[in-house]
Amino acid sequence: MVISDNVAQKSSEVKAMFSDDSCRGTLFRPDLSPQSVCQLVQQVYGLHVISCDELDSYDDRNFHITVDSDYDNKHLDQLCPHGYVLKVLNSLDSRKPELTKVKTDVILHACQRGFPTPRPVPTTKGQLYSLEVLEREGQSLKASVDTYLVRLFDYLPGETLASQTLTADLCFEVGQYAGLLDKALKDFDTRTIPELLVKWNLANVPHLLHMTQFVKDTDKMDILSEVISAFNVQVLQQEARFQSGIIHSDFNDYNILVRTTRELPSETHVCGLLDFGDSTKSLYVFEVAIAMAYMILKTPEGCNCDEMAGHVLAGYLSQVQLTKAEVDILPLVICARFSQSLILGYHMFSLDPSNQYTLVHARKVWPHLLHLWQRPVESTLSTWRQIVLRRNIAFPCH
Repeated sequence: MVISDNVAQKSSEVKAMFSDDSCRGTLFRPDLSPQSVCQLVQQVYGLHVISCDELDSYDDRNFHITVDSDYDNKHLDQLCPHGYVLKVLNSLDSRKPELTKVKTDVILHACQRGFPTPRPVPTTKGQLYSLEVLEREGQSLKASVDTYLVRLFDYLPGETLASQTLTADLCFEVGQYAGLLDKALKDFDTRTIPELLVKWNLANVPHLLHMTQFVKDTDKMDILSEVISAFNVQVLQQEARFQSGIIHSDFNDYNILVRTTRELPSETHVCGLLDFGDSTKSLYVFEVAIAMAYMILKTPEGCNCDEMAGHVLAGYLSQVQLTKAEVDILPLVICARFSQSLILGYHMFSLDPSNQYTLVHARKVWPHLLHLWQRPVESTLSTWRQIVLRRNIAFPCH
């Protein structure tokens, strides 16, 4: 298979990212107990932890903490009333602090433009991250410590969309928020930033061809190879035709916050977005495709998943103009994301079977991938067109 020049240029770095022996099993996660979290937060941020609860994470360690009103950090103007989230990156990503700095700048840029996402908290030294030597998770490892990148964020109140029943209006709001974010980041200066090599960037999908064996099903492996090959030829080799910019790249139901209001307690609305760890410079059509893919997986039984995806697209188009060429490739891009989720999910699970969160989406993917891959593209686009027009939003025709 011919790989586009842009992908080929980064081939060695991307392959290293997927095959690095240092990210095996539990090796790349730090060993953190509630007590060590308390010590770490006090040492780095001058805050005294009252409570500590671990949150789900794909390959890092995240904790929701509340703190005492007494603190020792001259760079902190006031305490967040809802507490904080401590994020400790895996050892592999911790080796690239320059990338974390860029992603932190992206978060600050979004915050400054009023987009609701947790704001990073300065350390006692006034920095927005700190490199700390911590013990590795697991007892049978020769090397007992590693350097981990530590950050603290304000806790944004709300529930994750994963805990709610999905509706058409919530899908519309998800798409709307994806579009609002891409608009907010449109003027982010990308000229001097380093290449944001992100494992989950859809541009890296061709490098998953050598990993389809983790799915352990020959028929599935064949279809995954077909999807990846088509995506490479029809999308990546044509990427110059499509709009690009900084995107979040992970609009999934565990990263989207929702809440009710006092005025309408029976209605749930999107109120924020978490986790910019996969943010990168890529195609805008990838942003909306990723959001559509996860809302398809989240569709309640008895509801039409194609229609739910159409409402996400309508919300995005209410904020961002896409071309007909970009909308036409959406079904294929969604299939590529499904393939990526399936392969990487089972790959990560093979490395760390104790982390069931790695399969939270991968387990649901196959029937939806098969449906969208086998359904005529024009039928899918027709469904989306009707939904978009029904919401009085223009559907791209050129």
